[in-house]
Amino acid sequence: DGRQATIHWQLLGEFAATFPKVKVARSPFVTDGKWQTCGSAAGAMELVLQEIAHRFGAAARFDAASMFLNAPRLSGESNEGLGNLPSHPNPRIRKVLDLMATSVDKPRGLPELAAAAGLTLRTMARLFEAELGLSPGRCYQHLRLARAHELMLVQGMSAADAALLCGFSCAASLKRALKKSHS
Repeated sequence: DGRQATIHWQLLGEFAATFPKVKVARSPFVTDGKWQTCGSAAGAMELVLQEIAHRFGAAARFDAASMFLNAPRLSGESNEGLGNLPSHPNPRIRKVLDLMATSVDKPRGLPELAAAAGLTLRTMARLFEAELGLSPGRCYQHLRLARAHELMLVQGMSAADAALLCGFSCAASLKRALKKSHS
């Protein structure tokens, strides 16, 4: 009674009629006290990511969202690119993330990425630290390592081949970066 909730848009009318004391919201998800409701699968995902950010910080949220970048591909699908990156409300960060994703095989310098996104290097660094909790370099490295991990584990590619496709000079360089990222 008096609580706010959401549900899939096709069921909103029926839900409101059945529960007239509940304030129905048209939004991806609603948190009202200890109650949480979602209006879609995407809303549920965003709610989970918000909770991760609340408990563990923005960097953990980014890491969790990145896990869904590279779902195993069906036979015949392209192996290029990283698919859709974790959504971010800031269009400037989205632009840099898109640039990073499209250049995993031949990493661009951070000054070049910043300029291509219409940012100064300092502004880009501040945005990433404030909103993602990690530096642009660490974020870029994470995307490259996530792609290499997918190529090796999901697609069965050798470390040497995955290294070259993810901008590392050799398998040893990739292995060092993977080890460092998990320490």
